[in-house]
Amino acid sequence: MKMTPELRDFVSTHKFERVHIEKLAEMLPQDDGELDSLIAGVVDKSDWNAFTFLVTAALGAGRFVDGRHLREGTCLAPNGTYLGTFFWHMRGDSKFDSLVHALCKHKLATEIQLHGLLAAAGWCKTHLEGKWPDDLLRSCREIMRRKMSNDKPRHLLHALAAYIDDPDLIMLAHEHHGKIQLDDELHQCAVKVAEAHLAVYQLPVMGMVPSTIRSLGAGTHLRRSIPKISRNAPCHCGSGQKYKRCCHDKDQERAHSFSEVEGKTPAELEESREPHLTPDNIQKLSRAQVRKLDPMKISHDILPWYFLIIGTHGLFDEAASAFEKLGWLDHVTNFDAAWDNVVTFATWAGLPEVAERLIRARYPDGVVPEGVLKPGTELLRLHSCPDLYLAQLEKMALEALTCKESDRQQSLAYGLLSPLHPALSLLMVQGMLPVISKQKAFKLLEFMQKHRDQLLLPAEDPFTEILERRFMDAAQASHGKDAQKLREANDRLQVKSSQVNELRGQLETMRRELRLKEKAAKRETTAAAAPTSAELEALRELREKVERLKSTIQDHSQERAALRHDLASAYTELQELRRQKSAQNPAETSNDADDESLTLPATLEDAQPVRLIEYPKKFHATLSSLPKHVSRSAQVLLGRLSAGEPSAFVGIVALRARPDTLRLRVGADHRLVFRLHPASLEVLDLINRRDLDRLVKSL
Repeated sequence: MKMTPELRDFVSTHKFERVHIEKLAEMLPQDDGELDSLIAGVVDKSDWNAFTFLVTAALGAGRFVDGRHLREGTCLAPNGTYLGTFFWHMRGDSKFDSLVHALCKHKLATEIQLHGLLAAAGWCKTHLEGKWPDDLLRSCREIMRRKMSNDKPRHLLHALAAYIDDPDLIMLAHEHHGKIQLDDELHQCAVKVAEAHLAVYQLPVMGMVPSTIRSLGAGTHLRRSIPKISRNAPCHCGSGQKYKRCCHDKDQERAHSFSEVEGKTPAELEESREPHLTPDNIQKLSRAQVRKLDPMKISHDILPWYFLIIGTHGLFDEAASAFEKLGWLDHVTNFDAAWDNVVTFATWAGLPEVAERLIRARYPDGVVPEGVLKPGTELLRLHSCPDLYLAQLEKMALEALTCKESDRQQSLAYGLLSPLHPALSLLMVQGMLPVISKQKAFKLLEFMQKHRDQLLLPAEDPFTEILERRFMDAAQASHGKDAQKLREANDRLQVKSSQVNELRGQLETMRRELRLKEKAAKRETTAAAAPTSAELEALRELREKVERLKSTIQDHSQERAALRHDLASAYTELQELRRQKSAQNPAETSNDADDESLTLPATLEDAQPVRLIEYPKKFHATLSSLPKHVSRSAQVLLGRLSAGEPSAFVGIVALRARPDTLRLRVGADHRLVFRLHPASLEVLDLINRRDLDRLVKSL
């Protein structure tokens, strides 16, 4: 059912005040079916202003409003408090599922999503006995990992985590948004904050509506909706009368409606926003506003931005329809990049039908030139053919095992991460973390967290320790003043990692002791001999110690994650600095070239045995004569080589004159020369790189 002209005029010309909402309630259709159809039409048109007016008026008058409208109407709520109140007062069997679907599948403003999650959690605890749906927990994890500025309601994050009382959510809140809930008292305070918001949602709807709006304008610069005309000037309608005697009174209501576009009221701007879009303001539009845009009316220079925003909001049907209507516009700058962005978003969402529509909008016959599609999209297209899909998966896995090019490795890793089979994807891509470049591996690990959250696996990925070990090895092998920051970050991380591992050991010991004591207490109770008060007190104290230790581990884990980020940043800065120095100092590059001219690739077995180290005579004197960090790094490398650690054999080359003799870099200026025997590792020398030519001749 469409809005009548009377209703539409009323909503567009009146302020959101109590007297107007009460008047609107009297104008609503008396039949609940007609009212439901009216609200459905407003939701379908993404008219957030009409949605707010109609739903508030209907709920305030005690009318039946079906909660199914929240499936697409959640993004139309004016703010989080209104969303929570709407949800609590709506009726229907599907309202909870509709809200959770919107929270999980749609990109929403942070405040609206937090209030929606809190309202859903409160309803779940009250009506579903606290059995949290998987989609609710996934959405909670997503917002806990979201980066937020200081003006966002972070207190609601901690309130939500405390209210649900999920260990992974609490850990993520600690890690990403500061230390809160360190003890029972603060935890209970956070729960009370959540309960206070839930109590607000259950208040009468009309209690939210202001009697009079007296707030000042805020946000961007506002423009007049009518030109400024002197009262005694000729009227703009052309009647020949003075303005004050003609259209002045009629224009007053319009004159009080300002928008960011001169000559437009907010309602008029909502109806025709496309000609006024810019790269800045299109990024600020909500999901509902983006959904209303007509791509045929958008200027060509804004189209790439439009497709980027519509892809981030997950409006894939609208995106595919837009490409089909527009056709392929070769002359539009970055149009191919816009298409590629939307196809990538559809691939990450696991939507083969949408991806195929997008591909045929550009290539009607469905034949795509080689290299246009990313590996993940090529795999997704074959999803309906199991045999071809498995063959392509095997092909990509084989290429990932053999490929040495960093960018291609990254592309394959992201392509293998499919939401259609997240567990299998994680198993495959985890194997690439030790071999992909360190900077790319860190970003890949963050992307993998989305799949872990989809499976509701523990929030802390054990593979972070492997990546952490790689950065530590790089820090130990880096020398010189330019690597000082990297070494300091590595030292701090090593200290924190040792503390966390020690605390985890203590926690496991305490848990084991607690389990034994609880079993003993249970046996005594079964034997009709109640435990003494001293035993019960000891048991209570042990439980408290376990909880305190868990809280301490959470704090240290948060600091460890931050230090891991610092180490990765320091490594990236060092690599960039060295690239710049290499470009500025061609002589050093020439020395490296001379070094490489003496070597050739080494042929080594994949599985290396454990070997004993055989040192040459006077090797201790050699170590003593070198800088301490060089000697220390050489000993560490020898230990890893003798243990057969696979990562230690990366970068080994053979001497061209003696292929059985191997060379390994120790920092920038020193080389370790050695030979591998079946049961031993023979160290020949540790020299400056300038002396390598002399050593080769002596051998």
